[in-house]
Amino acid sequence: MVLVPEDNIDVLSHRLFDGILVIAWKPETFEVLEKLDGTPVVVVNRGDKDNQFHTVISDHRAGGRMVGDYLLDRGHRKLAMITKSPDWGALARAEGMRTAMETRGIPVDDQLFAFCDDGRLMYAHLKKIVDCGAEAVWVCGEDMLAPEALYILQEVLGIKVPAELSVVGSENPGISLYLRPSLTTLFQPLQGVAEAMVDLLAKLIECPEAQVDRVISMPNTLIERDSVAIRKVI
Repeated sequence: MVLVPEDNIDVLSHRLFDGILVIAWKPETFEVLEKLDGTPVVVVNRGDKDNQFHTVISDHRAGGRMVGDYLLDRGHRKLAMITKSPDWGALARAEGMRTAMETRGIPVDDQLFAFCDDGRLMYAHLKKIVDCGAEAVWVCGEDMLAPEALYILQEVLGIKVPAELSVVGSENPGISLYLRPSLTTLFQPLQGVAEAMVDLLAKLIECPEAQVDRVISMPNTLIERDSVAIRKVI
């Protein structure tokens, strides 16, 4: 096995490989991959509409729907989402949460969907959703964003979680269980994704013409702890 950093991606054009597993985000990387002829390529978490590469993904849209339904089932109506950047995964999560709300006739407030790559601090985004009357917020995209948000809400803004605002995190970092309150979170099956990538690439190497799905989607799991309240619906 050869590890190739994205900064040295041109090496793929000058060496022969049986197959390539791709964990990458830069457009230049995929421009190089597109030029490879006959080499099996399996990519993680890339939502290409044209399915150009074989891909194994976490089902972000279904995950967003799951979180939305979970919060709505517990009486929350003004749902917010804060994530790192508007990549395809974040947009799919937001679409899933919006679908959960729209299906039940719950109005979607665009002000309550925020991306932290706009140069503003997490504090500013949290202050805004609190001022807009959010009842629950899903902080997703990176595993340590939700613990940061939980600290700011309670220690800086003085918000009682979950009595005044429910919080859901993502990725299930080990610290989630020991936060106060312990953090309800949406867990991505990262080990399952990795194993599926290896299995798929092995099949493609053994039989390049094998009839396999272009996209393999792995389900998420909601881990319920103590950071989401049950509200009465008036």
